[in-house]
Amino acid sequence: MDILGYIKEKYPHLIPIYEEIYLHGSRLYWEKLNKEMSSYAETVGLPYVRNDDSMQRVFDEPPVIVNFFYYEEIKKSAKKAK
Repeated sequence: MDILGYIKEKYPHLIPIYEEIYLHGSRLYWEKLNKEMSSYAETVGLPYVRNDDSMQRVFDEPPVIVNFFYYEEIKKSAKKAK
């Protein structure tokens, strides 16, 4: 069973989102998620970055919210690592 078949069977309400992202290449979901996470980080007073785990921080500093959900950006960085 392919991934969309699995999602259709287990989570049919998510099919429109998956089709937009993976079949049509839309980034709208990821952009909305980025805005929501950025807003949340600002609300709680924490730093927010996307796809960056290179920060060197002192152990006692507050946590950083890192958004690793931009699929295309993660895929590109994974290709660079190979």
